[in-house]
Amino acid sequence: MEAGLEVKGLLRWKELNKFWFTTNKANELYFVLL
Repeated sequence: MEAGLEVKGLLRWKELNKFWFTTNKANELYFVLL
């Protein structure tokens, strides 16, 4: 059971990380274009 939760947490963390990375890049581009 714990292993399953760990995998779910890892997948969620990866999704959040990807989202944060994309947002960060978008912000950088936004400020560069500004």
